[in-house]
Amino acid sequence: MPLKLPNKSLTRADIIDHYLLKVIEEKLPLHKIRPELEEHHVPDEEIRIIVRFIDEELQRQVIKESRKKKSRALTRVGLFLVVVGMGITIATYTGWIDMGDEFLIAYGPVLSGMSLVMAGRVRR
Repeated sequence: MPLKLPNKSLTRADIIDHYLLKVIEEKLPLHKIRPELEEHHVPDEEIRIIVRFIDEELQRQVIKESRKKKSRALTRVGLFLVVVGMGITIATYTGWIDMGDEFLIAYGPVLSGMSLVMAGRVRR
């Protein structure tokens, strides 16, 4: 059902898009949407639907961003472990870390790091 706002007849989707942009770009507090819609004589049930949808969309965006941050963190930790494992292996092989006639292959940190990098990539 189209809703009438000043000089326009907007659908619910148009109104939601309009307020999502205002909330995200202009930092409009969520609690100020209801009074604005009431000023334009939008029915109370319609206001509830619009505000609920906007709130759910904002929550989805926050969760998505949180998952991206966790993914990046896993990837960084994994790369760090790979570098440490390779560094230990190279250092013992070249003699920077003296182990006599033997050297250490640090496959534990390398494999763990590679698995964390893969987990981080999959979560994106």
